[in-house]
Amino acid sequence: MVSVDFLNDIFKLNKKHNLDPIETNKLTFVYLFSWIGLVLFGFISVYDIFLDNYIGAVVQFIFLIVLTINIYLIKINRWFPNQARLTLIIYSFLLVYMAVASSNSTNGFLWSFSLPLFSIVLFGTRKGFIYSIAYFVIFIIIFFFPFDWNNAYHLSLSLKIKSIIIYLAISLISYTYEYSKTKITSELENKFLNSLNEKKLKDDFISKLSHQIRTPLNNLMVISNLLSETELDEKQKDMLETIQASTNNLVNVVNNISKVSSVDYGLININLNFNLFSTINSTIRLFSSMNSEKFDIQLQPQVNFKYNFLGDPIKVKQIFLNIIENIVKSAETKSSITVSYSLIKETATNCELQFKITTVPPILNARLREDHPESTFGEDGGIMDLSIANKLVEHNGSIINLQFNRENTVISFNLAFQKSKVETETNYPGKVDTVAAAIEAKSSPIELKDANVLLVEDNLINQKIVVLSIQKLVKNIDIANNGKEALDKFGTSKYDIILMDIQMPIMDGIIATKKIREIEQSTNTSTPIIAITANALAGDKEICLAAGMDEYISKPFQVEVLIQKITKLLSKNPVQNNS
Repeated sequence: MVSVDFLNDIFKLNKKHNLDPIETNKLTFVYLFSWIGLVLFGFISVYDIFLDNYIGAVVQFIFLIVLTINIYLIKINRWFPNQARLTLIIYSFLLVYMAVASSNSTNGFLWSFSLPLFSIVLFGTRKGFIYSIAYFVIFIIIFFFPFDWNNAYHLSLSLKIKSIIIYLAISLISYTYEYSKTKITSELENKFLNSLNEKKLKDDFISKLSHQIRTPLNNLMVISNLLSETELDEKQKDMLETIQASTNNLVNVVNNISKVSSVDYGLININLNFNLFSTINSTIRLFSSMNSEKFDIQLQPQVNFKYNFLGDPIKVKQIFLNIIENIVKSAETKSSITVSYSLIKETATNCELQFKITTVPPILNARLREDHPESTFGEDGGIMDLSIANKLVEHNGSIINLQFNRENTVISFNLAFQKSKVETETNYPGKVDTVAAAIEAKSSPIELKDANVLLVEDNLINQKIVVLSIQKLVKNIDIANNGKEALDKFGTSKYDIILMDIQMPIMDGIIATKKIREIEQSTNTSTPIIAITANALAGDKEICLAAGMDEYISKPFQVEVLIQKITKLLSKNPVQNNS
């Protein structure tokens, strides 16, 4: 088994090259050609040594060195296109030597037939065909110019003519094949891009339609619920109940429409300076408000970095939010979730880390879906959907691996980051934050009726609906019409909780939340923020939570659910006692 694993590691092609499919195919071709050439010409060079043909052995040994360099560069992800040209040039010299050294007994010139295939596949129809014709001229010179050292000149004329015809035929066939393949590939790529554009247009349409429908639906639900609490006669109650039932059915229809849409989660590369431990730890803390009797979650890094990283912390949060939330929803008994990360490879400027999320006990009878390998079926047939995390991890050049054992379930993936020059100031497990402990000791929970609430909403009707929903329970409600106005109010007043819309003019809710969290970093405080939005497609919740929001509720919502979320966050965000 050890020898098999060793050979598998040697011959396995590194899949982490950031190349398009065509370049990847060329790279694979060079990789396989280098291995085959290494074995084949290695035997020939040894055979030449036994025949005392030391010049031939030296020429082929030089080519073997080039092939070895090819394999090494590809394995360490340092391959560059000029290396392929160098390989072709040295290979051409080897073929020329084998041709001039050939005779009626050796026929070494036959190796020349491989050059058109090599050059056209590697460099395309135009450049590859030019290389083939250039070597064809050398081929003619070797056959018909009477140099003393040229044994090929003494071959029979019929053999020379046949060889020329075969060489031209192989060149033409290789050119035709590569041209047809390129044309078909181009047509398929165009169809694929058109399909992606059509899909994006469909997703955009569904997203806008869902958003436009959810807002008035939410208003209908809230108003009908408020009306149901007033004094109505039997006939009015019956009509109101019909309205409520119809509204609920419409909500189900909108939810089903949203499920068929998949969203691009924003794969733009952003390089921000961030602390890895703090980023993951803050994400894990979002789940601390859930039922602690159902699961226990811990962060146990295998390495402590003395520096920060450059990357996109929002995407890192999205990945862990998507994975952990699915694990929590799939757990039927109390589960222990351990998040860890270890160093795989490190250079002067970059790091590659492996992340693992281990769940004990395992997800029972989980298995991979054939149509969606990033998803799993639980024991009850429900799907643990990791499509959001999988898409983000794939964009980083890795994949999510799922291992289902009797003892546990392990979800692992790799991420690469650039090193930052900023040193980390993380409190790792085992260190006590005395300031936070002192604040917590002198604090008491905020009562709902005493809470100062900031409602950030640009639509006047929606403002009225939310105020009507909670005004009987909350004493003070301020309103901001967009994210910028919310920042201005946040800078001058103290709020116990913020209800944040997402789509707003001037500044949206995502940007406003990020700026609020940036302000709070200097004050060591954190105001709970709940996203109240009609953005309810796949990935919207993860985007909101990753931006720094504490909770998410999509329209249409039940007033009781909103009150429960507000109460829960207020109980975990105590007010400081100044006495």
